[in-house]
Amino acid sequence: GVRQLVREMWSDAQAFYALTFRLSQLHLAVDVANFVPSPADLDRVLTHSKVKAVHVPSVDDEGADFPAVGSLEDYLDDVPDEWDGLPLDFFLDQVEIAELDEGEDDDEEEEDLGDEQHADDEGATVYLYGKRASGFTFSPGSPLSAAWYNKELEERTSGKVWMREIHQAGGWQVHMPLFRVELRFMRPIMREMQNTLGKDAGAWLDDPWQAIQHYHDFWAYGVGLPPEHDLAPDVTHRGWMRLTLPQAGDKTRGRWPTDPIWHIIQRADFGSYTPPQALSRSKLIVHDAVAIDAEIYGLLRLRSVLHGRHEETTLTLSQELRAFANEMEDWDETKNRDYTEEVREKARSLGRGVPMMPANLLPPKKPYQRKRKLGEA
Repeated sequence: GVRQLVREMWSDAQAFYALTFRLSQLHLAVDVANFVPSPADLDRVLTHSKVKAVHVPSVDDEGADFPAVGSLEDYLDDVPDEWDGLPLDFFLDQVEIAELDEGEDDDEEEEDLGDEQHADDEGATVYLYGKRASGFTFSPGSPLSAAWYNKELEERTSGKVWMREIHQAGGWQVHMPLFRVELRFMRPIMREMQNTLGKDAGAWLDDPWQAIQHYHDFWAYGVGLPPEHDLAPDVTHRGWMRLTLPQAGDKTRGRWPTDPIWHIIQRADFGSYTPPQALSRSKLIVHDAVAIDAEIYGLLRLRSVLHGRHEETTLTLSQELRAFANEMEDWDETKNRDYTEEVREKARSLGRGVPMMPANLLPPKKPYQRKRKLGEA
């Protein structure tokens, strides 16, 4: 089985060195002291996520002391029964990476490059097991998701007391609240980023060892660029999510300035810091001539039915094509368009080379003719 194959791999140095690794998912997180978001703050969060949830701790969890290491089961295995089925996977690794990689991209992220929306839109849910929120999730299970959760509470209930030394080294003290902001990038997101950058320029999106040097690029895509690196704020992708400051009299949330607290989050240092690059995503579009022909054929059949030609017993494909061509020629004439130039422009948009037209020579315009009925010469 798989375990036997793994044992054989580790016992054979040559087989191990022949392996290549691929980046399947990446989790980046920043712990912020004295940052305590509440459900009311959802109205200040602009995000491209369409699914959100708010998690509220139980009274017992709120009063829990730090236990000895290992004295509690994992936090997510010890949640109330009522939480079964809720998207509480924000501190666990996904176990179905391959399925996400092979499956189609989540429709929720189709509009990622569109307008921001505030996080209190459709989909926000509050689970009332206490008075204070223990966490927020955004697009759980999607190729790109986020979670904000009470890290101090999670450590108390899970027994991760060793994390306190790490926080204290960064200036955190026991009496301070501590929230974690976490982003999860799955393979479909990396694939779309690579489509935009190109295979060579985006090689680090495949290689986990190279990706280590680009954590800040991933982070900037998720939370936006800090002001000192956002040299073109009107055109740069402002981040998949951000916390804003409401402006009285301005109902357009996209114009609200970013909260200074969020600037601190944007400046997170994941090692040797260099200014992040502004990443974007695009779908990989492959044009298949055979598939296009099949689609056109199906549309022509539908066109015949819509024009009532299904009642004719001698209808042929050539007749329908001539009728369609006549209609489109009339349409081009009405719009003052030339089919040759339309084709050349389409080729340019696809990156195809287009030969230059002879000097002062343009395709002749056809004289306008009345619409011909099917069967006319």
